[in-house]
Amino acid sequence: GTLIDEFTVLTAAHCVDYVESTGLAGVEFYTGPGDTGPLTGGITVADAASHPDWNGTTADIGVMVLDEPCAEEPMFVQVAEMVPDEWENRRVTLVGYGVTEDEADDAGIKMETEVRIYAFDSDVFFHYTAGTNACFGDSGGPALYEQEGRWWAVGVLSTVFGHAQEDQVCVGGGGYQIRTDLYADWLAGWADYNVETGDDDDSAAGDDDDTSGDDDDVTDDDADSEDDGEGGCACSAQPGAPGAAAIGLAMIVFAAVTRRG
Repeated sequence: GTLIDEFTVLTAAHCVDYVESTGLAGVEFYTGPGDTGPLTGGITVADAASHPDWNGTTADIGVMVLDEPCAEEPMFVQVAEMVPDEWENRRVTLVGYGVTEDEADDAGIKMETEVRIYAFDSDVFFHYTAGTNACFGDSGGPALYEQEGRWWAVGVLSTVFGHAQEDQVCVGGGGYQIRTDLYADWLAGWADYNVETGDDDDSAAGDDDDTSGDDDDVTDDDADSEDDGEGGCACSAQPGAPGAAAIGLAMIVFAAVTRRG
């Protein structure tokens, strides 16, 4: 998950399902790189909610509410419309603590990788880059995009699937992200997002003043280029689906893996 205000963590609805099925007791939110072992500290999760349209496929987005404020700087959230013609072929950075490849058992280390957006459909965008991907345990983590001098959460990782090679879901596969811009109004009911640190303005969340997450000067990457990424940075697996530096990033430390049709 990703901290979007001092009390609110953005995540996937199927991760919320997992937490609610086991009960909130004992669930804590941790921040930090986690590159030398388990994270320390933690803030109790007091509440969790999925989007009301979540049905096991659509609207796989949710929030977790902390019992006390987190001191880390929250991530900004993309609220301006992601126009497909403008966003296809841009590259986003995926960050997570999941395993690095299919059948691996090395979750718990914070990883990142860069992938290319190649299509939009309904409330998601699809990503694929040869040789790299998100993997199991990364569900609910962000797709990040750097613009206006900061990192923005533009998507929430929902699913990975076999792409070029159907038997390789992680490193050889693709995935899709739930678009944050389509759920900005719902998120505003839970979080005062896109507020500058030290800003005492009590205006509504998602204030459009210099926080729209829109960048008209970004040049799209070559549609035909494919990077050979390293490692993997998971989410639920869906076979046969259509074919950074994370400043302020914070992750829920649990693996919520589902298989969705």
